Amino acid sequence: VKTTAADGQTDTHTGMVSEKAAVRDHVVCSNLLAGKDYTVKGTLVRKDTGKPLQNEDGTEVTAQSSFRADKKEMEVDLVFSFSSRLLAGKSVVAFETLYLEQTEVNTHADLNDADQTVSYPSVSTKADIRGKKQAEGTGKTTLTDHITCRNLVPGNTYRLTGHLYKKTDGTVLKENGKEITAEKTFTASAEECVVDMAFTFNSLALGGQSVVVFEDLYQEEVLVASHADLNSADQSVMIMEKKSNPSSGSGTAPRTGDVSAVPLYVLILSAAAVAFLVLCRKRKKTEKR
Repeated sequence: VKTTAADGQTDTHTGMVSEKAAVRDHVVCSNLLAGKDYTVKGTLVRKDTGKPLQNEDGTEVTAQSSFRADKKEMEVDLVFSFSSRLLAGKSVVAFETLYLEQTEVNTHADLNDADQTVSYPSVSTKADIRGKKQAEGTGKTTLTDHITCRNLVPGNTYRLTGHLYKKTDGTVLKENGKEITAEKTFTASAEECVVDMAFTFNSLALGGQSVVVFEDLYQEEVLVASHADLNSADQSVMIMEKKSNPSSGSGTAPRTGDVSAVPLYVLILSAAAVAFLVLCRKRKKTEKR
């Protein structure tokens, strides 16, 4: 028995994280006896635990197909239907057993067989502006999103897209009617890859608000993983109110007679000088008499 498992949507070994997912297992059975009845039974097994994958009701995720051999080699497809929404960052492996009527005659069960494996990617991110989680809203601003993609299939090509959202109301950030987006295509060199995407926007009107980055990962134009959480601190940056420039004065010259514009100590010195002059004049008049 030889098999090749693939995701029902991508038709590759990269699976789609979805409420309704499927794995199609293509099974080639050789050295069969013509005219005999065979059954192929399959079970999906979690690679991280080595235990059968279970549905929410606790039943195992299985599939089977029966056929009558009309030649020595026959091909059948097993289709496993299940929810993969809890499998982000995990992998499943298809195990198969071939039966001749009621007797087991062959099995294919290898947790490390890449051909039998479907991997479900996960996406985690850390957003910042010049390495900080806060930045003053001064105008043109560049936010960098550091994205870690895990459980990829090395050699496969993936596409990341991102959008900016305002945390206050959950709406997408726009400028001149256009959404602020970024996109990057890359070929996975390992199961885990880090990709940076830059978003440039005008932050002047965003003072006092948080901006959150949402990311989507595609493979073969199929959405396979997302990271979208308005409350994620790692995905968020805070735009601070622009600070006003300090001024040495009010910007206008004091009007004539505007005593409030004259410092208090100047008034005190002036009053003292006037009093001194008055006193000196009185003494001179007294001496003349």
